[in-house]
Amino acid sequence: MSSLRFESTDLGETEEFLSLAYTKMSLGGHAEHARAEVIREAAGSLNVDELFFNFDMAHDAQAPMGKVCLCSVRSGGIVRRYADGEEGTFAAGDVLMYAPDDRAYAGVIKGARYDVLMFDPRLLDQVAATQPGRRPDRVRLTGDRPVSSAAAQQLRGVIAHLRDHVLTDPVSQSSPLIVSTASQLAAAVDCTSSPTTR
Repeated sequence: MSSLRFESTDLGETEEFLSLAYTKMSLGGHAEHARAEVIREAAGSLNVDELFFNFDMAHDAQAPMGKVCLCSVRSGGIVRRYADGEEGTFAAGDVLMYAPDDRAYAGVIKGARYDVLMFDPRLLDQVAATQPGRRPDRVRLTGDRPVSSAAAQQLRGVIAHLRDHVLTDPVSQSSPLIVSTASQLAAAVDCTSSPTTR
């Protein structure tokens, strides 16, 4: 289990931190009083990050993350682009898969506060294989939005529950069984809420 807090008004420091915490990326943006904040709570391969940027921050991720990355936007907005020109715009209340099937991406964080849930993609295969009649094929997340508004609400609820009640609770954090179950819950809800191929 671990906890981490990052705060900076320096774009170079923020770029270095985000490159280490997520994937190699370059940042751009202009603001007289630019501020970045990241709080991470983690246990095992599961983590929930709370992020806040008070300015419009362009970013270009130069490599895939290697993790499932679900994002719940609390305020502001996110514009995310892929190399083929596909673009998605997300506002407060939206949930998105940041890089389905580990695609490289770019975009702009528009003065946003949001939560990011990350876990090992192999968990998707494990939870999918427990469904009756299912072969343990690889699960691919193929879209960046939940399949319905109810699915989005369920994902938001799971992210908030892990953030507020599991990864910040010392008893839960110190229990391998609870952490393992929480990770499986996150993967199972993602499997049923996000567009996939199997």
